Amino acid sequence: MNKIIYRTFAIIIAVAMAISCLENSGFESKYPAVVTFDNVVSGMDKDELFGEDKIVFGSFAGYDLLFVGQTDEEKTDFTGFSLSYATAKDDGYDGLYSANADTASSYEVFALFHNSPEIKTENHHIVFGYAEYDACTCTPVACMVNNTKYVADRIAEYNSQHEEPIEMKLTATGYAGENETGKAEILLAGPSSETETGDSIVSTWTPLELDELGNVDYIDFSITFSDESQTTIPEYFCMDDFMANVYIKIAAE
Repeated sequence: MNKIIYRTFAIIIAVAMAISCLENSGFESKYPAVVTFDNVVSGMDKDELFGEDKIVFGSFAGYDLLFVGQTDEEKTDFTGFSLSYATAKDDGYDGLYSANADTASSYEVFALFHNSPEIKTENHHIVFGYAEYDACTCTPVACMVNNTKYVADRIAEYNSQHEEPIEMKLTATGYAGENETGKAEILLAGPSSETETGDSIVSTWTPLELDELGNVDYIDFSITFSDESQTTIPEYFCMDDFMANVYIKIAAE
């Protein structure tokens, strides 16, 4: 088990202990959470932690939010979130884990999402740590998203072989308990009349507004394609600068 997963477990335990203490004494806090993902690995040696692929699998915490990822048994693939600092400027790299840009949106590290149908899981993708308390709220504001270099290359390849450019849509869905609170969508690729090729593939960090989600306990992400039969473009996207307004109020016993 790597250091980032150890740290995640330590944070979860610490949060549980803090909640127990808060239940006895009472507590109230309100703050804007801005998760750049570099603070998750602050003080760690990235070359040692991430390895030559510049990615580390496993769940991780930022502020009072848990970004959940699960690997397969061989630990060669994952579903949900992981962390990466690979970029398009890395030579000799196929770009599977690379942002389709020369840098992260902020600093170096970003979150990398993958939906792997082969890995069965019931985990949610982003979980608010105080969701069980009715008076505590997490209200997402926005985040920055981008394609991976590998996905951008596969989309360009697909478009060169088909008359109609493929549309790739990212959807974030918020939930409070079992009830859906709202959706936010963005096209990561699609037709465009403003380019010579007739298509547009996101290659810069682009804002995804999340205010329509409202107050959430957790958020799930999905990626869909206009050509549902295509098999060459995997379901990846990059995220950075996740922002939410957090309110915590726990009454004393």
